Amino acid sequence: MNLQHITKRPFIKVTGQTNAGLADCAMAFGARMLCFIFDRLNPRAISPERASDIPSHNIQRVGIFHESNADEVMQIMQQARLDFAQVADKFSTTDAERVGAQHIIRELRMARETSISYMQMQIDEWSEHCSFFLLVIDGNDIKQATALHFKKPWILCIDKASASMTEALRNCRPDGVELADSVEEAPGIQNAGKILQAIVELG
Repeated sequence: MNLQHITKRPFIKVTGQTNAGLADCAMAFGARMLCFIFDRLNPRAISPERASDIPSHNIQRVGIFHESNADEVMQIMQQARLDFAQVADKFSTTDAERVGAQHIIRELRMARETSISYMQMQIDEWSEHCSFFLLVIDGNDIKQATALHFKKPWILCIDKASASMTEALRNCRPDGVELADSVEEAPGIQNAGKILQAIVELG
């Protein structure tokens, strides 16, 4: 994978942490963010207590919350020693201000039927209420995503095979890249070799 066209290497966010040993690997390989999932029905979910026990040293800690309200998010952030809460559509800008915009990563999902104008409206609405955006995108919609204008740093997550990441990085130039199920052996069980390979390929 030749990514020399990218002027700045994107930082790495590794998602779905459940194992201290693999978290250590991700940090050793240069990840900037470790991400834990707190949605109870997700097979990658972890308890706040277990997440707290996984060391991260100086790496930023992120929690994914698709079901929780602001009070629950703040409680878990304290318990799990989180720096950021990654939230989606059910979380309002008012909720984000309660948690603190400096602690919010706003997740946006771009499906085939999603219009650019709607996505841009969401970005504009949330720009003052978060520190980062995370864009989850289908590989077939990569070229459409190049029309989006982010006013905050943003992280790219591809829902397809890693081959789609090459085109995405060539066109989109995100500030960060999320490694999730593409580096797993099973839900919540990551492969250190796959993490290293993905990071090496990113430059």
